[in-house]
Amino acid sequence: MLYVVGDQQDLHFAQCFKILSLLEDCPFDASEKLEHINFGRVKGMATRSGDVVFLKQILDTSQETMMKQMKASPERFAAIEDPEHTSDQIGMTAVKVQDMQAKRIMSYPFDWNRMTSFEGDTGPYLQYAHVRLCSMERKVAVEDGLTIASLELIDTSLLLSTPKAREIVFYLATFPDVVKTALKTQEPSNLVTYCFKLAHLISSAWETIVVKGLMGRGERGLAEARLLLYRPTHDLFRSLFYKSPDMFAELSEIAQLYASGLAAILGDEVSRVAKALIKIPHDGPHDLTLAVSELGPVLNNENPSNIAAKVAENYPSDELIQAVEASDSLLKFYIHSAPMMHQVLGMIYAKSRSPGPGYGTNTLGNGKRVVIEFSSPEIGKPFQEDHLRSTIIGTALSNLYAANGWDVIRLNYLGDGGTERALLAIWFKEFKEERPQEAEEQLQKNPIFFLNSVLLVAAHDFKANRGKPKLDTIAKINDHYKLLEDANSDPTAMLNHFRELSISQYTKIYKRLGVQFDVYAGSLLVSGESIKQVMHKLRQQGLLVGESTGNFQRPTRAAPQVEELEGKNNHGDTRAGDLALNIDLNEFHLGEPLLQEPGGRTTEIVRDIAEAIDRYHKYHFDKMLYVGGGQQTVRFARCFKILSLLGDCPFDASEKLEHINFGRFKGQVDPRWDEGKLVFLDWLMDWAKDKVMEKIKASTERLPTIGDIEGTSDQIGMTAIKVQDMQARRSVISSPLQFMRSTVIYRSIPYTFDWDKMTSFEGDTGPYLQYAHVQLCSLERNADGLAISSSSLESIDTSLLQSTPNAREIVFLLATFPDVVRTALKTHEPNTLVTYCFKLARLVNSARETIVITGLVDCGEKKLAEARLLLYICARNVLGSAMRMLSLTPLERM
Repeated sequence: MLYVVGDQQDLHFAQCFKILSLLEDCPFDASEKLEHINFGRVKGMATRSGDVVFLKQILDTSQETMMKQMKASPERFAAIEDPEHTSDQIGMTAVKVQDMQAKRIMSYPFDWNRMTSFEGDTGPYLQYAHVRLCSMERKVAVEDGLTIASLELIDTSLLLSTPKAREIVFYLATFPDVVKTALKTQEPSNLVTYCFKLAHLISSAWETIVVKGLMGRGERGLAEARLLLYRPTHDLFRSLFYKSPDMFAELSEIAQLYASGLAAILGDEVSRVAKALIKIPHDGPHDLTLAVSELGPVLNNENPSNIAAKVAENYPSDELIQAVEASDSLLKFYIHSAPMMHQVLGMIYAKSRSPGPGYGTNTLGNGKRVVIEFSSPEIGKPFQEDHLRSTIIGTALSNLYAANGWDVIRLNYLGDGGTERALLAIWFKEFKEERPQEAEEQLQKNPIFFLNSVLLVAAHDFKANRGKPKLDTIAKINDHYKLLEDANSDPTAMLNHFRELSISQYTKIYKRLGVQFDVYAGSLLVSGESIKQVMHKLRQQGLLVGESTGNFQRPTRAAPQVEELEGKNNHGDTRAGDLALNIDLNEFHLGEPLLQEPGGRTTEIVRDIAEAIDRYHKYHFDKMLYVGGGQQTVRFARCFKILSLLGDCPFDASEKLEHINFGRFKGQVDPRWDEGKLVFLDWLMDWAKDKVMEKIKASTERLPTIGDIEGTSDQIGMTAIKVQDMQARRSVISSPLQFMRSTVIYRSIPYTFDWDKMTSFEGDTGPYLQYAHVQLCSLERNADGLAISSSSLESIDTSLLQSTPNAREIVFLLATFPDVVRTALKTHEPNTLVTYCFKLARLVNSARETIVITGLVDCGEKKLAEARLLLYICARNVLGSAMRMLSLTPLERM
C-alpha cells in the first residue's frame, strides 16, 4: 500500500509505520507492505495576477493560454475540429508534464511562460511532436497512397543508410526497460525524460529521413521502411526491433513454434509480433501465455476475445505442442511433458559433466569487465555489520557477474586512513616506546584485537582531554599527516605494517567465509599525484568554493574541528595555507562537501575520485560497483556527481559507476554480548558453528554418519549467516536524494538478526538448504546400485516421469534457472536466487514421498528408477550451482 503525500508528512508516516511494526498482532509486515511516496512542493503556484488559486483556476488558465496561442496561427486553428477540447487537453498536458518533469522529491518553481510554451521540454511540445507524426502518416496515405500492409514485405535494412534511423530504433528498444525503471524507482520523471528524448530524436530526423516524394521517384521500398520507423505505435516498433535474451533455449524455441502456429490462423504479421509477447506465467497449470490484446494494430480492430477463441479452436497440435485454451483474451499454451522433460534434463546433465560453463550461466557479459569493491573493513577495528553485509552481498554479486560472462575484479578497499588511524599510530608509538616487547608480541598474536584495544583507549583519552593535552594531540595529528606525504616516513611504514598484519588476519576469515579478493586497495595506496591532478582540474574548472579568478577567499562555513574528521583520509597536501575548499553541489541536492581542510589536507571524497580514475586507467572497466551500506549513499552520490562534472574524466560516471546499497540488520548479533557492542566476525562465526553443532549432536542417528563434525558444523554455520543476510532484500533509497540540513531520507529494508530461526533446520533457512542438498546426494548414493553416465543418457526414458505431477513441476522450475540468474544480476538482488533455492528445495522435499527410487529395481522397474534418478541428479546439480553462486559450499553428507 502506497501513500502518495508531500514530504512534510515524512515523520507522520514514519511514526505510523513504526507503530504498526511494533504491534505484535498486526496482520501484515508494515516495513514490507507500506510505503510513503513523498514529493517536494510547488513554489509560486498562482495565477498571472499573483493570487493563490484552486486547481480549476489553474486548468482554466492553462486552457485559455493554449487557446490564445492556437488562434495566433489562423491556418492551423482552422484545421482543428474541436478547439475547446484540444486547448483543454494541451493545457492539462502542460500542467502534468511540468509537475512530472521534476524529480519527485524536489521542489520546483511553477513557471507559466515556460509551461505553456511549444518550445523546449514542455507538455505542448510533446503533443506537437505526436501530432506531427500522425499528420505525416495521414498525408502520405492520402497524397501518395502509402500504407503499411504487410510487415514481412518491408525491407528495414534500407534504413541502415541513415545513422539517425538506427539511433531512433535503438532508443525505441529501450522503452520496456524505461517502464520497468520508472516503476522500480517510482519516478514518473524517467518516462517524461524518455518522451522528450524520443521527440528530439524524431524532430532532428525530419530533414534527413523524408517520406514524402519517395513514391514519385520509384522508391516505394524506402518509403515504406521510413513510414514504419515513424509510425506512432511503440508496440509495433518493439515487436519488430526489440529482442530480449532468450529465457532458456528450450522454452524459447517452443514459444517461437507457438508463434509460427498462429501464422496459419491469423497471418504472418501476427506471428511475427507474437514471438516477443509470449510469456511464462508465475502460476497456473499452463506453461506459456499470450495476451491477445497486446498484439495491438495487427488485430485490425477485431475483438481480442474473439480472436483468442478462434485460435484456441483452430490451433494445430503436434508432438511438442499439446493444447491451447482461451480465457477471455488470454491464450494459454500447454507443452507436451515428455519432449520438454527430455530436453531440459538432458541439457542439465550434459552441462554438469562438461568442463565448460555450467547450466544457468551465459555469455551476455563476454568482453566486459566489472570492478566490484566490497567488504572494506577498517584497519584496527573489527568487522561491523556493514562490513559483513557488504562481504556477503559483494561476493554473491561477483559470482553472478561471472556466471553472466563478465570478467570480474574483486577489490577490497581497506579503511587505512583518517583521524582514527592517526590516533592509532600516535598511541601505538608511545605504547611501544614504553613496552616494546609486549607491544610487538600482542601485535603479532592478534593484530586486529590488539589494535582495536589501542584505538579504543586512544579515542577515549582524546575525547576526555582538555586544554593543552588536547592541543598537543592535535599538533601530533597534524605532524602525522605531514609525515604521511613521505612514503618512507615512520608513520607511513607503521600504518603499512598494520595494514599487512590486518590483511593476513582478514585472509583467514575470508577463507572461512569462502571469499577471495584479487586486489587489496586503500587510501594509503592512492597516488598523491592523482590527488593533486583532481584538485587542479576542479580548480581550473572553477568548481572550488573559495576560489575566484585566482584569488582565494575563505568559505562561509567554519573550518571543521579535528573531531569532525572522523572517517576521512587526509594525507596529501594539494595546496598549503589556512584555507578550506568545498564544491557547491546544492543544485543536485548534495550540499557542499568539503574537499580540502585548512592546511591543505584533502578529504576522503577526493581520494575516492582519484582512485576511481586510476582504476579506470588500470582496468578499463565497463562498470564499477561499490557495495556499501545505505549510510554511504551521500558519499558515493557526491563522488559520482563530481566525476561527472570533471571535463576530462575518461569515463561517464553516471553510466559506469553504481552504489549497491543495503539496509542494516536489527537485533542482538551475539547473545554473549550486549546489543550495540562491537563483535569480531570470527566470534560470530564460532557462535554459529557451536549452535549448529549442538543440534547435530542432539541427533544420535545423524551424528555417526558425519566424518568431520567440526568442518560440517562450520559450513552449516556459515550458510546460516549468509542465507539469513541474502534472504532479505537490499535497501531501497529515495531517488533522487533529499539533502536538506545534512539529512538524507532513506527507504531501507532492514532485517532482524534471529539466531534461533537462522540456525534452524526447518523453514527457509541456510541449514534447510544444506539438508536438502545432502538428501539429494544421499538419494544418488543409495539408488540400488544405479548409475547414470553421459553414454547412457539417451537411453533413459524421461516420459516415464509424466505419471507424477511433481516431477513435471520440478523439471519446469529447473528450466527457469537461467532466467533467474539473469534477473538476479539485472536487479543486483541475491535474494532472487535465494528464493529460487528455497522453492526448488521445497519441491524436491515434497516429491520424495511420491517419486521413490528405492525398491524399483527389485520390482523390475529399472527404467523408471533411472528416469527418477536423473531427475534428482539434475535437481541436485542446479541447487548446488545456485548455492555456489551465493558463495555457499554445498555439503554431501550431514
